[in-house]
Amino acid sequence: FQRIQELYDEIKVLSSDSTLSILFYNRLCNAFSRCDHPRAPDAAREILDQLCLNMPKGTKQHLPKPDKKIFSTVLTAYGRAGRVEDAEEVFSIMKNLSKTDSALTPDTKHYSSLLWGYTKNGDTKGVESTFSDLLNTINQGDSSLETDKGIWLPIMAGWAESRDPNAAAYISQLLQRLQELTAEKKIEGVLSSTAINKLMSAYALQNSSDGANKADSLFIWMKKQNEDLRPDSDSYFNIIQAWANAGFPEKSLHALQEFCDKVKEGSLRSGFLEFNVHFAVAIEGFTVSGRPTAGMKAQAAFNLHSMLDIQPTIQSFTSLMWAYARSDSDSDSAANVEKVFCQLMTQWKKGDDFAKPDLHVYNALFYALSKSPKPKYLGKVDEYFKQMKAEGLFPNSFLYNTLMTAWSHRNCPEKAEVLFNQMGQDFRSGN
Repeated sequence: FQRIQELYDEIKVLSSDSTLSILFYNRLCNAFSRCDHPRAPDAAREILDQLCLNMPKGTKQHLPKPDKKIFSTVLTAYGRAGRVEDAEEVFSIMKNLSKTDSALTPDTKHYSSLLWGYTKNGDTKGVESTFSDLLNTINQGDSSLETDKGIWLPIMAGWAESRDPNAAAYISQLLQRLQELTAEKKIEGVLSSTAINKLMSAYALQNSSDGANKADSLFIWMKKQNEDLRPDSDSYFNIIQAWANAGFPEKSLHALQEFCDKVKEGSLRSGFLEFNVHFAVAIEGFTVSGRPTAGMKAQAAFNLHSMLDIQPTIQSFTSLMWAYARSDSDSDSAANVEKVFCQLMTQWKKGDDFAKPDLHVYNALFYALSKSPKPKYLGKVDEYFKQMKAEGLFPNSFLYNTLMTAWSHRNCPEKAEVLFNQMGQDFRSGN
């Protein structure tokens, strides 16, 4: 970010503003908008404001007139940052300028940037309001908005991620309307699996057997359609999540196995999500299921990583550890949890930062060690406690409570009191 600013200052010194075209300003704004810096969107906005102030007469400093692309860049920057109010202000400026200059009339890219901003903030009211404005503009005959069905995706995404109980019904209405507009040739192209995935996601997030069954019906329907509508990798994530959230982890595991088979044979289109999340969700389904065999079943899901040569992430490791730790039928859960922990540490030490242990990992480890009836596991607590602190991690109240309870149950109140005093000392030190 700083270097772009320095280069811009150098260019202003070396050349007069009259030699800098709108193409230059577009590239400059685009460079700022792509910076991962909190001030980057505002830097792009400052340039846009300079061009807009010059617009009425076009004489001040001989700056070029802003075009639609530079507005789109700034809107995208604010939308990506989730700064909806700023995006709204830029969109409003553009609409006002378009009253005297039709070349600045917002098109689908500008509406889409604003809609994604609302979606990122979980603001379904903003999505609804902007969408209504869009439909009104389409009905008034604006041809620039009639050929892009992609504008509907952020609307569906906003509802799918809202967890609103009426989200699925609303997305169904949107899909029906989209099909009607496609049939009327007001929107070109065919419906894609990306749009259907939004509805599947809404069903998955209902966390109910009814939602899972509806997601499954939609999934089966997609399998019978043409190439554009067949399930992609995101579709498989949705059905894995739907069954896991509904309390049917075995069905989630079956879907994960099918997903791995499809990827292995090269017959599955990739979606937007990383493949790691499929495994993490399936494993978590067993972790929270309360089933006696949760540990073994979660291990089966975990082992599928190797089928696709994918390294497990910290989420998958943590969920597997908790699945073993909470498994009542596993008489040696502490040994299994410790084994998974050692695998995680090995992967991390080989350079995989995605496997770096965090406090959730140590909470699962200490919970399993403290629950074991075998004294040797609780005896390892001090060693791991020092290791955790050496990695820059500090125990939370859950961890202290777990260990104090373990020593109390073993009639060692003096050790529980040592931990209690240490907990108080940590608190007074700022933890």
